[in-house]
Amino acid sequence: MDDRIRIINTYKSMIGERKKSINNRLAFLWLISLVNISIVLFSTIIAINSFDLGFYFGLDTKWSESASIVMSGLGFILFTPHLLLEIILMNHLKKVILEKKQSDNEDLNTKFEKQINYLNKNNKSKILMIVLTFIILFGALMRSVNKDDFLYWGNFKIPFLILILFIISYVISNYSKLNRNIKTYEQQ
Repeated sequence: MDDRIRIINTYKSMIGERKKSINNRLAFLWLISLVNISIVLFSTIIAINSFDLGFYFGLDTKWSESASIVMSGLGFILFTPHLLLEIILMNHLKKVILEKKQSDNEDLNTKFEKQINYLNKNNKSKILMIVLTFIILFGALMRSVNKDDFLYWGNFKIPFLILILFIISYVISNYSKLNRNIKTYEQQ
């Protein structure tokens, strides 16, 4: 049990301070995640509306007018996956502390530690997300500065949607790996 708690605590938290109780941290994480997800959804809906695929979400905002919304949403887009995975880990930490198991499965803990180390590192997935973000940020800045002169802004909705889809796949992939390990550990 102590080894599992130590491994969970090695995860680089986005909310910083670990002095708060687990319940307070979880409540704060949920609140921040809901705000982030709503901003990400709003930005994504604007991008989907701009493709004219037949979906209409009741928003008249066009992609050409959305540079400032996209710029403000980029920070939230990168922040959200980390928060969602941290919520999973905090819920697991809460259960581990409550169950107080006497013995740990070393193989499970080793795999779990590798997963946490992978999430903490700047791996290829995170670097690709950051590169896409800078590309989109550049386009949004150019559009904001040169309202009518930057005609290429319409092309930036494709990297934006690629970024959103990549982040969704990143969260799902890491969630499934963590969840599988956590469920196996909790069912011992």
